[in-house]
Amino acid sequence: SITHPLDIKQQQLKRNKAGARDKAMIFAASSGNFWSELLSHPQFQKNISLALKTTNKEFDIATLFKEFSNFHVKLIWLDCSEHDRGVKKTELLTFRDLIAIRSYRKELNHCDALWKFMFYEQRDLFWSMAIYYALLKTTLVPQWDEMFREQFALIHKYGKRKYIHQDCC
Repeated sequence: SITHPLDIKQQQLKRNKAGARDKAMIFAASSGNFWSELLSHPQFQKNISLALKTTNKEFDIATLFKEFSNFHVKLIWLDCSEHDRGVKKTELLTFRDLIAIRSYRKELNHCDALWKFMFYEQRDLFWSMAIYYALLKTTLVPQWDEMFREQFALIHKYGKRKYIHQDCC
């Protein structure tokens, strides 16, 4: 069968592991080496606080963030793929709320590693998940939460330089 060149989901991976830049993005996301003006927005901060204080298991915290869906935000992250100190990189993202993130769960089930979100051109989704995971310790998608936990454990085990530049991880 012939795959249409624009059918990203059916394209074969040109590699089977994360590159240094992918790992640098994962390192920045996992270690909190990123910043966005959204993080200092008073309503966003208030909603994060409410979500963290919620004890009612029936309450869907995703509803707190719906108003932030599709915001265009500037994100600055520290890229340590070329220099150990890192270089600030800036990206313009379309921010996704938790409801939108959860809705991608089935469509992106082929993303079984965090670096594949970059390969499949899902950077907006990746950084949105990273922001929620950093602040709430969840993306509301258990398999993606597990990916963040696994990468954080590898970073903790091997350190930044080895994690980014060697094939150990």
